[in-house]
Amino acid sequence: GSGAELYSKYVGEGEALLRRTFQKARLAAPSIVFFDEADSIAPKRGHGGSSGGNVTVGERLLSTLLTEMDGLELATGIIVLAATNRPHVIDAALMRPGRFDLVRTNSNILSHVGAVCATS
Repeated sequence: GSGAELYSKYVGEGEALLRRTFQKARLAAPSIVFFDEADSIAPKRGHGGSSGGNVTVGERLLSTLLTEMDGLELATGIIVLAATNRPHVIDAALMRPGRFDLVRTNSNILSHVGAVCATS
């Protein structure tokens, strides 16, 4: 599914779904978590998502995603991939080393993913 599917009319439901996704990945390791339309769950803070009080839904999803990805530092066998056609709107905190620190924008991405998976 896409990152946009994490948006819900119920406060906190998207964040809970995101946490469950990572929990399932830990239980099924080795595994790959893939986010399509990653810009919808990781917008630059102050620029995206539906309002839900003082913090937008996008900001809450981003916070949850950052926490879950930080928790993967201790885990092995989990690869997180994301795709977007709007990389300029993704929050910089997600692109720091240890999170999404390898960016591919060309047609060689599938061969690179295969090579990474083969060495994990």
